[in-house]
Amino acid sequence: MKEFKVNDYFSLRLENGKTIIYVKEKRFNQCKQLVLNIKVKDISTFDEIESIDEAIEVLNVQERVEEISITPETEFWAHCSNLQVWAENNYDTNLIHSNLAFPLLKELVEVGDLKAQKIFSEEIARRIEKNYFPVVQYLINEGFLDYLNNSQFLNLLDSSYINISQLIEKYNKSERSHEYSFKIYKLFDRLKNLPIKTYHKILMELYEKGHIPTTIYLNEINCDLVITREKYYKSILEKNDALTMLELEKNLKQNFWLDYSVTGEIEAGITVENRRVVEMNICKEEISKFPRYILKLGKLRKLLLYCGIKEVPRDIDRLKSLEVLENIIED
Repeated sequence: MKEFKVNDYFSLRLENGKTIIYVKEKRFNQCKQLVLNIKVKDISTFDEIESIDEAIEVLNVQERVEEISITPETEFWAHCSNLQVWAENNYDTNLIHSNLAFPLLKELVEVGDLKAQKIFSEEIARRIEKNYFPVVQYLINEGFLDYLNNSQFLNLLDSSYINISQLIEKYNKSERSHEYSFKIYKLFDRLKNLPIKTYHKILMELYEKGHIPTTIYLNEINCDLVITREKYYKSILEKNDALTMLELEKNLKQNFWLDYSVTGEIEAGITVENRRVVEMNICKEEISKFPRYILKLGKLRKLLLYCGIKEVPRDIDRLKSLEVLENIIED
């Protein structure tokens, strides 16, 4: 068995034709794929390419790796060379693929590597600052934001290195293309660990920018505990619609959820576009009279009522934008 010791904390072994990393004599089960036609010391020679991650995408070398036929021993020594350079360069995560660099760095932190402990969170922040989305997505997906302290995390937010609006667009694009590759909820899980007033300030700013779908991750039910229901509605809606929704909730004794279908425990929901209520669903069989405050929602396009309302008012035509009206009487 061939073995190469990188430093006091980790080494590589060639076992059954495969290169395995060991951290403090413990097998490190991390998939390792070597991009053989890029040497880490040559990364800087490529214009506008700062990391192995970018090189793989820009040069499209990933597909060519399988075409290169080498012996396991040659691959082993190539891995050894790359990881030795990585260690000698203070664990610079630009020098090896992020899906190896960060898990390995995390493992080194846990076994007491002082150099790794010093630079771990700094490397996470630095790579986020570079704004290379595949790496940012990886760090979010794998929960590495949790290793930033609040000061580091807020600095990234305040400097727009973490641009939540842009990341939401990336997430929406992933959903529309059915890739489902971006676990954006991990970002919002980290946001929830901020001081509550800071967290809700971010929430309100997102609402004001029209990013309503994020409420599913930001837990709107707790929002009004800090900012009040009135400020909550005024942050997401134009004044008239905000006041109307407040009156509706007071009259019906029911809070409305944003972008939720009325199923199960959800009895009332609305959809908002351009700070106006455009859809409304109400499912409460005890409601027997049409809530006339609804007639003030001038941009309402769709109204679904699953209640005990036997008839709608004749002046429903005041809702000039209304396209769909369903009034289903619950038995």
